[in-house]
Amino acid sequence: NGTELFGVHYYSGDIPDTGVHRFLNKLDHLNGFFVQRFPLKNMEANCPNCKQTYQYLREKEVDTTIVADIVRMAAMDAYDVVVLMSGDADLAPSLDAARMFGKRTWVATWKNGLSKRIKQTAYGYIDLMDAIGVAQEQRRQELGTLEKQEKPKIVRVVVEEPEIVEP
Repeated sequence: NGTELFGVHYYSGDIPDTGVHRFLNKLDHLNGFFVQRFPLKNMEANCPNCKQTYQYLREKEVDTTIVADIVRMAAMDAYDVVVLMSGDADLAPSLDAARMFGKRTWVATWKNGLSKRIKQTAYGYIDLMDAIGVAQEQRRQELGTLEKQEKPKIVRVVVEEPEIVEP
């Protein structure tokens, strides 16, 4: 029995005229991608060491929107399996709720970004480093079978994402 990918819901803070903004614009034009953008809020804080005031940008409402969507779509029976690409413990209650609706919940993230709480809550876990290794091996095998044929052109796309640093 196969699995059909119905859609990808992508939630992100958005800063106009940046690599992230251009990336989100491209996702907006792909079938099956649903992009929700959130403006970043200017925040201020005081450095505990030097007492200087500094400013930074912070996403607001992203986590709560993800939680609401996972629960709402589970209640509407809009999916059978959810793969959450985040290790943030704040999102664990949404996976608990989805399981109560009979949904399978998976978490995909980098091992060092995985909270214990969300790993315990999810049905399963996908380490993205392992996924990269599998994809690279599949690609090597594909290229090996194509050696007698014309080799495909490989295009690398790099998207720069701004780093948001919190105190």
